[in-house]
Order: sequence, then C-alpha cells, then structure tokens
Amino acid sequence: MLWKTRLLLTVLLVSLPNIVAAVEPIKIGLVGPYTGGSSPMGLSMRNGVRLAAMEVNRHGGVLGRTLVLVERDDQARGGVEHLEQVGGWESTGSWG
Repeated sequence: MLWKTRLLLTVLLVSLPNIVAAVEPIKIGLVGPYTGGSSPMGLSMRNGVRLAAMEVNRHGGVLGRTLVLVERDDQARGGVEHLEQVGGWESTGSWG
C-alpha cells in the first residue's frame, strides 16, 4: 500500500511543472503616446485596451489564462524601439 502512495506522489510531483506552466498569463505589449502631443489619443487607446483586458479576465481569461498588459509610452515619437523592447519581454502580441 505504501508503494502505491509513493507512486501517486511521484506522478503528481512530476506533473506539477506542466500544471504551473499552463496557468502563466498571456502578455500583450501596448505601445502608445501616453505623454506628448498625441496623449489624448494614446490615453483613450490605452483605456480601451485596459477595459477589454479586464472584461476578458473577469470572464476567466483566454483558455483559463489571464491577460497582462506590458505598457510602454513612446511619447508620440514612434514606437519601433519600444515594440522591440516589448517583444523582448516575450509578449504574445502587441498593439500600438
């Protein structure tokens, strides 16, 4: 009987990393002009995306995974370097 308990515990411990990996959040890069001359448009965009992410997360996320926004302010100067930086965070997608 003891060997069955040990076997069950071993199987559970070996499976644990797979279970933990399945619940990692989905990171989405969001680059926009939150300061500078175009900030009204950028803030509206950011607020809309935040609202959408909150709604998705409130309903259980995407296949059980929550959405996490990785936000970067490009100060209305173009966001190529910011997109590259967000991509370096292993984001799943990006808006901006």
